[in-house]
Amino acid sequence: MRFYVVLFLLISILTVAYDYSIVVQTEPFLNVYLDGVFVGATDFEGKLTIPLRNAGKFEITINGSWIVPSTVFATVYYPGENFVVVPVRRAGALRIFSNIYPVEVYCQDMYLGTVQSVKDTVYAPEGTVNITFRSPGCVSIEKSLSFSYRKETSVNITFHEEELNVDLKIEPETFSPNGDWYQDETTFYIYLSKSASLEINIYDSSGQKVFHWEGQGKPGTNQLTWNGENTPDGTYRAELLAQTEGEEYTAVSYVTIDRSNYTYTKEITIGIVGAVGAALLLLLLFF
Repeated sequence: MRFYVVLFLLISILTVAYDYSIVVQTEPFLNVYLDGVFVGATDFEGKLTIPLRNAGKFEITINGSWIVPSTVFATVYYPGENFVVVPVRRAGALRIFSNIYPVEVYCQDMYLGTVQSVKDTVYAPEGTVNITFRSPGCVSIEKSLSFSYRKETSVNITFHEEELNVDLKIEPETFSPNGDWYQDETTFYIYLSKSASLEINIYDSSGQKVFHWEGQGKPGTNQLTWNGENTPDGTYRAELLAQTEGEEYTAVSYVTIDRSNYTYTKEITIGIVGAVGAALLLLLLFF
């Protein structure tokens, strides 16, 4: 008897789970993506029904020829059809003549795409808009350009290499590698405006080097973790050296090791996990 009750409940759950759907309403024959996954194209009326397994919040993106990709978020609470209207913005094509590729293209902080060569084009909104061009390690370029629907606009840009800018932050500035599972290590956050070779040296109060690391850094944020292994408690000087072919930059910060603050995080975590495991075992035994 219990078996049939469980089977009935499972069938009911599965039946309800597939009773949700989103009906996308937009222009005809456009590609539709749900949470980044292609789910089909709209019909001649501009509609597409997307079956769902459950309620929740979903990202819906439409894409197609001569339109700017549009994304909306839809929250589904109840079973049945949930209608979502996705507006369409007509577009023209942009071809880029540049001294450096690839080129990332943005329109008022909206990412339009990346071109790898002059053969590629991206769609830009119809009308006069501000376009930003970016390439790794170079100064961004902004231009005001006009686009007509289903027409191509060309632009010639020249990138100039960006100066090397570096920043170093250490978080936490004081850490305690005492095995209590709380702040047992620290992280070096390194910002680079462009690619550079990196070198980190850590010195104690007497100038003795206690840690050394070398690597290649990329534009943006780079991270390095240090666990202070075999290093006594104390405050240490961290020196970062960033180098390119013609530039060199040094940043300095300080980090402290203090093992005296033991938090018992490990013991508490193990106790909680053990209690949850025991409770689950009891549930399995009785049900």
